[in-house]
This record gives sequence, structure tokens and C-alpha cells, in this order.
Amino acid sequence: MMQAHAFALSGRKDLAIASIDRFFSSPHAYVANSDIAAVHCAMGQPSTAVKWLEKAFANREEGLHQLAVEPIFDGCRPDPGFQALIQRLQLPQ
Repeated sequence: MMQAHAFALSGRKDLAIASIDRFFSSPHAYVANSDIAAVHCAMGQPSTAVKWLEKAFANREEGLHQLAVEPIFDGCRPDPGFQALIQRLQLPQ
């Protein structure tokens, strides 16, 4: 998933989406919802990222306790949905 994130940061959204699609097409691959959210955040799509983070929250994925400080989500911080999720997680800001 790091490759998809790198593509997203470099502006290659097409390759980032293709990387995500490859993970989903593999019957043996597991992709955390929060990882997909990070890619969408890097692509400048915070509302889509928040939808994936909501799925991560519903599935009780590990690592969400670091959401408020994890630099990979810096691009999503201004989004109201992201801020609402931080508050629901009761994380300090």
C-alpha cells in the first residue's frame, strides 16, 4: 500500500488507484481501511478518506488511536468529517 501512497503523493492518481485495485483483486491480500484512507488523503480527497476511516472505526482497526498525530493524514486534518472522527475517538488534538 506504500506504493499507492507514493503514487498519490507524486500526483499519479491513476497509478495510485490501480495499485489499490490490484490489492482488492487479489484473493489473498488484506488491505486495512485506514491504509486506503491514507492514499485518498494523499490524493487530496479528504471526504473519501474519511469514509474509509469510518469503515476502519466500525471494524475497530488498530492504529486509529494515532490518527490525530499521524503525519500521513495531515492533508485531511482541515476536513470537518476528519475532525468529527477525532472527537468520536476522544483523541487530543
